[in-house]
Amino acid sequence: MPTNEQVIDLGIELFEKNPKHWIKNAGAKTADGKPTYPGKDDVAQVCLTGLCKHASSTPYQADYLIGLIKRFLPNNYRSVPEFNDAKKTTVEDVVHVLKSVKLHLKHSH
Repeated sequence: MPTNEQVIDLGIELFEKNPKHWIKNAGAKTADGKPTYPGKDDVAQVCLTGLCKHASSTPYQADYLIGLIKRFLPNNYRSVPEFNDAKKTTVEDVVHVLKSVKLHLKHSH
């Protein structure tokens, strides 16, 4: 079972190493760009919510992480999908939010 920190670290690593792993307007896609579902073996690209659902061991962990990510979004966004899918959101913005969440998790122990 991955820890919350491991799920967040996975997102940082994936999105920094290859920004094409991050997507907008879909939860998850295959390597050839077809829609799929987080948690399936053919996932190659995910949005922020899709990352949490794909890498978490339970729906409760995914929901917790999505709620935590929401707390670190820029003030003008009301939800993780709204931030993820906004035209001006970049992969760097997403990684910055994930790094803020990671810092919070590290200091909350």
